[in-house]
Amino acid sequence: MTGALLVVPSADFVLHNSLFLIAHFHNAIIGGVVFGYLAGFTYWFAKAFGFKLNETLGKCAFWCWFMGFWTAFMPLYVLGFMGARHAT
Repeated sequence: MTGALLVVPSADFVLHNSLFLIAHFHNAIIGGVVFGYLAGFTYWFAKAFGFKLNETLGKCAFWCWFMGFWTAFMPLYVLGFMGARHAT
């Protein structure tokens, strides 16, 4: 949803070069690429080598990654809304 917000020209003008933009970029890259890679690796690794992974451990790992991900980047969104700029 942050990408849809940055499409609006008036919001983009205010949020450009802010920590909000940095948080959006990292959410898109880590959320799209790294989480996708981990999901594919978890699924195909077990299939390739013929065993089952522990489902409880997998769910625990997912929630730890997910909560850590949001804990790391949510403050950047807040600071970006408050006007903190990216240091160049």
